[in-house]
Amino acid sequence: SATALPFADQVFGGALALGSIDSLTRLSELSTAFSEIARVMESSAPFWINFYTVNTDANFQQRYGQHDPTSPRVFRTRRGLTVRHWQVTEVNRQLVDNGFEVLAADSHRFLTMNRGRDVAGIQIKAARKARSPL
Repeated sequence: SATALPFADQVFGGALALGSIDSLTRLSELSTAFSEIARVMESSAPFWINFYTVNTDANFQQRYGQHDPTSPRVFRTRRGLTVRHWQVTEVNRQLVDNGFEVLAADSHRFLTMNRGRDVAGIQIKAARKARSPL
């Protein structure tokens, strides 16, 4: 689980989150996940994040058509998976609040691993802030 990583502190020189934050549907889960990632990363280590944005094409709307009216940007897929499409401002805020510096963010088109669908997404490059010496 991204909210409880089974690793010692400061053991990784970098991290990737490719489409994985979509499965975190609550802000508290995203915050905890970023806190855990920061805990296991070395100072100044890079962190790349890719995630979907809400797309308007027909295939995307068909796949993510069951919107949860009680939660913004939360959808239930036809297979029953619940996902959230985060806004860049939400993700950037949680990164900063959990010890990262946001270095770059841009939107782009990419093919999903599931049937190669062309979708819009966001890519963020961040780095773990240097820790203060004890």
